[in-house]
Amino acid sequence: MALKDTKVGEAHVDIVANLSGLKADLAKVKSQMGSIGGSAGGLAMKLTAVFTGIGAAFAIFSAVLSVLKGIMRLLEKIVTFVIDVLKAAFNILKNIITGVFNAIIAGAKAAFRAMERFGGFLYKSIRIASDFRHEMKLVGVILQANAADQKRLSEAALELGKKTEFMASQAAQAMQSMARAGLDVNTILKETGTVLDFATAMNIPELSTSAELLLGITRGMGIELKYLGGVADLMGMIVNSSMMDTTMLGEAFKNVAPVANALGQDIREVAAALGVLANNADTASLAGTHLRMTLIELASPKADAAFAKLGITLRGAGNQLKPLSEVIKEFNAAVPAAERADKAFEIFGKRSAVGFVLLMQAGHSAMDEMLKKMKGSQGYIQIAAATMRATVERSFDILGSSWEAFQIAIGDIFGPATLGVNTFLSDTINLLTHFVKEWTPWMQTQIKSFF
Repeated sequence: MALKDTKVGEAHVDIVANLSGLKADLAKVKSQMGSIGGSAGGLAMKLTAVFTGIGAAFAIFSAVLSVLKGIMRLLEKIVTFVIDVLKAAFNILKNIITGVFNAIIAGAKAAFRAMERFGGFLYKSIRIASDFRHEMKLVGVILQANAADQKRLSEAALELGKKTEFMASQAAQAMQSMARAGLDVNTILKETGTVLDFATAMNIPELSTSAELLLGITRGMGIELKYLGGVADLMGMIVNSSMMDTTMLGEAFKNVAPVANALGQDIREVAAALGVLANNADTASLAGTHLRMTLIELASPKADAAFAKLGITLRGAGNQLKPLSEVIKEFNAAVPAAERADKAFEIFGKRSAVGFVLLMQAGHSAMDEMLKKMKGSQGYIQIAAATMRATVERSFDILGSSWEAFQIAIGDIFGPATLGVNTFLSDTINLLTHFVKEWTPWMQTQIKSFF
């Protein structure tokens, strides 16, 4: 037991000693930790300062980086802006160049078309002028006119072309018809306007037809050509007062004029009789024929004797046949209405009595009315033509005639030069033709040997 207690005591002492040693060790550790703590605090401060510097540097770096990014974005925007500006400038320049180029091309095309049209206009003007000059040369040849008269005629035709709906070349053709009919230069210059006015008033499309109609009637009736204007007035009045047109009138006068002229009948009497016959269903050609046969019978001794029995004298001054209107008036007064037709057939015969019967049935008042109209016919054609030309339709025709006169003026400028060019080209072509003919045998031989 004592031993046991001793051992326990020893063990207790060892534990205490160990604890004391442990406490001492802990004190050392604590002391050492204190010294270590002091050193760590300084190190922490140093580390904090380091890290603070690093943070500040990083912040500065971040700021610099942000500035650099801003600068880069700004540069990017500037570069983008510059590129856009350059693209826009390039597009503008491209559009300008394209526009200028297209304008140049369009201008060149327009200039080419204008030159082509001007060339066509010039060619047509030269041809129109040459055709007109050819027509006028023909007038001069027919008239054997000198240079001065040729010029006067050409100027007159051009003037008529400017003022009427007929072209100058048509006026030249009318002058040809008048020259062939034997009119002299002065008469042609005076009466060509009459022919044009008659054609306008009577709606005759061809001036040559108008000229031939007036000249045929005037000459057929033995009237001097210087009175052509008066004849035109009479014919215009009778056409517009009867059922005849100008074609029918010309045909009728062709049949009756020589006989009527030979028997001394005035043109007014003949025209009035033809108008009455036409208004009483006699056709144009038959009206002329029937009137001719009536006049022939009235001039016969048989008619003289028959009318003498009725107390009517057919002959007047100079032993010429009295005016037909007077004969009709006296016959109707001498013979009862119921007997007139039979008496006419008895005197004239069945074939020759038709014209006289129609005139008799119409009565002398019908012829008197026609004659009355013709007495006031002076200037009729000129007035009628002026009225016809004062229309929109005719104004376009007159404009066309004026344009042709302008083309003739242009063609006259370049015509002489064209004559030289055409002569040169013709000579060149003839030379080539001669060359081809000369070399034809050799070329045929070469072709045969080749094949």
